Amino acid sequence: MVYHGDKRRRLVAVGLSALVGSVCIMSGFFGLDMDVLQVNLAPDAVSSDIQEHETPSSQPLPKAFDRLVLVVIDALRADMVLGNAAIHRSHHYGEDLSMFMPFTAQLARQDGTVAYVAQAGVPTVTMPRLKALTTGKQPAFIDVLRNFNSKAVDDDNIMQMFFHAGYRMVLYGDETWLALFPHIFHRHDATSGFFTRDTVFVDSNVTRHLNEELDPRMASPKSRDWDVLVLHYLGVDHVGHLHGPHSSSMRHKLGEMDAVLQMIHHAIQKQDAIRQQDTTSSQKSLPTLLVLCSDHGMTNTGNHGGASAEESSALLLFVLPPMRETAPTAQHQQQGAEADGPSRGERRSSLFRRVLQVDLVPTLAALFGLRIPTTNTGKTLHDVVNAAGMKEPVEALRRNLDQLTKSWSPADRAKLWKMPGTSYSSEAGLTEALERAQAAVLESDGSEYNAGAIVVGIACMAFGMALSFSASGVESVWTRKSWSLVVLAAGTVMQVASYGSSSAIENEHTTWNFILTTLWMFLALRHVAAKDYRDVPLVALLAVTTRLLRSRNQVINFARLNDLPLLATLKNTSVGFEYEQDDSLSVLTTRSLLDDFELPPGYEKIGAVVCIGLYGIWKLQHLGVAMFWHALLQVVFVGGLAAALAFALCPTVAAFAHATYMAAALLLVSSWGVSTKNAASTSSSHRRFIPMELSAWLLGLLLQRESNSAVLAILCVQQACSFAWQRRRRHDDDVSIVAAMSTLWMSKCAFYALGNSHLMTTIDISMAYTGLTTYSQGIVGFLTYFIVMTGPTVVLLASFSAGSAVDMLPTLWCLELLSCLVYSAIMYAMRFHLFVWSVFAPKMMYHLAILVWDAAITAVAVVVPTRS
Repeated sequence: MVYHGDKRRRLVAVGLSALVGSVCIMSGFFGLDMDVLQVNLAPDAVSSDIQEHETPSSQPLPKAFDRLVLVVIDALRADMVLGNAAIHRSHHYGEDLSMFMPFTAQLARQDGTVAYVAQAGVPTVTMPRLKALTTGKQPAFIDVLRNFNSKAVDDDNIMQMFFHAGYRMVLYGDETWLALFPHIFHRHDATSGFFTRDTVFVDSNVTRHLNEELDPRMASPKSRDWDVLVLHYLGVDHVGHLHGPHSSSMRHKLGEMDAVLQMIHHAIQKQDAIRQQDTTSSQKSLPTLLVLCSDHGMTNTGNHGGASAEESSALLLFVLPPMRETAPTAQHQQQGAEADGPSRGERRSSLFRRVLQVDLVPTLAALFGLRIPTTNTGKTLHDVVNAAGMKEPVEALRRNLDQLTKSWSPADRAKLWKMPGTSYSSEAGLTEALERAQAAVLESDGSEYNAGAIVVGIACMAFGMALSFSASGVESVWTRKSWSLVVLAAGTVMQVASYGSSSAIENEHTTWNFILTTLWMFLALRHVAAKDYRDVPLVALLAVTTRLLRSRNQVINFARLNDLPLLATLKNTSVGFEYEQDDSLSVLTTRSLLDDFELPPGYEKIGAVVCIGLYGIWKLQHLGVAMFWHALLQVVFVGGLAAALAFALCPTVAAFAHATYMAAALLLVSSWGVSTKNAASTSSSHRRFIPMELSAWLLGLLLQRESNSAVLAILCVQQACSFAWQRRRRHDDDVSIVAAMSTLWMSKCAFYALGNSHLMTTIDISMAYTGLTTYSQGIVGFLTYFIVMTGPTVVLLASFSAGSAVDMLPTLWCLELLSCLVYSAIMYAMRFHLFVWSVFAPKMMYHLAILVWDAAITAVAVVVPTRS
């Protein structure tokens, strides 16, 4: 038998092992930036076969433009300008958002404009995508965390090229640019992009400068002292997070952006006309290039971060002066037919070409006569350089090809240049070679992974798992031939084995719900077989609540989440609804039970407040404190509930949110400040988790979207039943194991029921600003973390308040570490899988985040002493 003192020491060691293992695995999988250009060849290492095809690139190419206006509209999905046909998804044909940007949509189809759907790689968040748009290099997946604390770019980039070439640069908009490129803008006015509740100032603060910077008469001095003007609008992204892309707020915001772009386009034309007539300059002025692009798209819930078509379909639009577009020669027409597929007219009327975001970098370098950044992995867009009327488009393509193949061995480069049937003196041949070179450069060779760090991380987790297993007491239960343990072991094996399939990872919520429902059925049958009918209703209610929670998330369908109604015309044909009309019994069990049950706005929140309020008052009866403290805690808890409800009804009054935060903090402090009867004893020390749990319920009510209110109410009923069942079966031999594993499984089901998934897309950052008037990285980061972990947190604390946390934690840790250990090995084996970055990598981030959260809860449960 392992005594409590020894268990505590082992749990501390387990938590530390998990943290060390998490750091090592994070370093091994995500810690190193993917640098595909790893070999720097000496000049004499290049064979003569290669040198004869290369042209000295010391002389810059003639530039086609001398000024650039780069407009970045955050989260502007390609179809918002190019129409629904721009995204190849059958379920995407609904409301055509491009009708709210009529000028820009028409501009994209005019002569002199070249439009693309720009493929944004994961992670689809702002900072990594800006790095890709300026360095031409795909960022590391770990940049999804660095997004909140951006550092200066170390890699060679196009912004430095402009700066060293003497271009004067001005910035208005997202302050991320200043963090990535400090000291290169000679004038700027930046705003924070993280306070998502601001949808007005983040854009108006950019537009208010345009009257001077883009003065059509060029009377303002500011209109004459810049060469590169960067305008980064954040409002579309913020509206998406708050209301989704199909809201009335988004329609208004898109109309606003359309008007701004029309003003910019008109001002550029006027300024170019004045500059062309300027006789005071010794050199003739060149036109201004207008580039409209976005960093990423957004899902139908308004979030982003994953790899879905909606998130990865960004916009890339080159607006060229009409006089620059030359009539294509017969050679160009043949090359365009071979390389581009449909003609430009056909593309405008149907689909637009899909290119990579990184292709912007070498294209800008060619148009402005700059050197291509050394780490670039993009290819020059030949139809842009042709439309711009460049004097040496073939040379621009040749230099791009030479830059991409710098890291290759001499033999591989010679094979490329000697490939039969390919002419490197023609544009078509170079375009084909560029396609092959880019594909080869972007192909992973596994060198971005640190196998040693991964092995050390797995070893640390194995050590922690062995410690937690020895402290869990599973051996003693196994020797009694407990059937409960057989069911629990089978469920665990099934769940861990599912990690070998990417489809099973995408549908992991179904696995957790299945094994949890199986457990409830087994317990009910065991009670019936023992003729112990008193607990059958509790177990039956646990099964019913599990079924109701499952209806929130099934058949890999997240469309119904987060208050987004589905179009009735799409419901029977969209992905995730194929089985809704099937009458077979097995499929009926996956139907949603809540879709047709809707309450008026606010009623769900009121119901959740009443349900959680009754639950909290009932739980406080088990606290066993003096009457004064009991009454005080009730007042604090009920006051926090009232404040949360008031904020839901009046979200503009931040004082209500502050009152809820205060009530939650007081309950948390009372966990240590209130003396309980025999508080130092093991039998009653679990009671201090009751105020902690109620504090978590208050924060959950405040921070979760209103669409999750019913889920919180059902989850509350489930935890009440679980608490009662654990208390009544506390003398069973296997109760600690069953309680621990059912707690873990309920926490996973609650995690998915509240709208989470294996993707970063479902992380809701908009609610993390509840009650805040400005951006605070620490506060917003913690609240976002808590929003994601609300379900597991309330389930764990509710179970700890029913029994000894020290007895349950070893089993919990054993299962969590086993899951993460196996998944780490599977992900390393799948490192060349097609979905490694879109499925396996984000799931690994969740695994590690959960381990860190569990370590924090363990510290509270084990390290922090109870007042006697």
